[in-house]
Amino acid sequence: MDSSATALADALRERGAMPELLAPTDGAVRGMDGSDVAVDRAINTMASVVYDAVVVPGGEHSVAMLSGDGYAVHFVAEAVKHAEAVGALGAGTALVQRVSNGSARVAADGDGVTADRGVISASGTDGSLPPEFVDSFCSALGRHRAWERPTAAVSA
Repeated sequence: MDSSATALADALRERGAMPELLAPTDGAVRGMDGSDVAVDRAINTMASVVYDAVVVPGGEHSVAMLSGDGYAVHFVAEAVKHAEAVGALGAGTALVQRVSNGSARVAADGDGVTADRGVISASGTDGSLPPEFVDSFCSALGRHRAWERPTAAVSA
């Protein structure tokens, strides 16, 4: 997991949100800087409908692990299907692109921050959190749902 996840959680807390870190198992995940980051809940014990939004952070290794975990893939797909605000940073864009099945445009390399149908994404972030991502994501979160997102082709 790259540092953008903790930076985003801090930014969301500053705005009054209550972010939680979910992972394949309880305990902690290892950050790219080698530090342990506490996990709030195991993803296989939760449903995305409990949350107003979902973010897939960057980090090649982290995203590879999530992409190989059926619970995690279903969790993200379910958030897309239910028109929740969905965020993706860095390598996390690949997972969101995969499960969204064309229901929203996801940032490609060089795009900067992309906002489309309640999906906010930024590729190539190198672990940093673009300030415009936070603003766009909070705006999508404030709308509660992205009803304009077509979801018939999203399997969840």
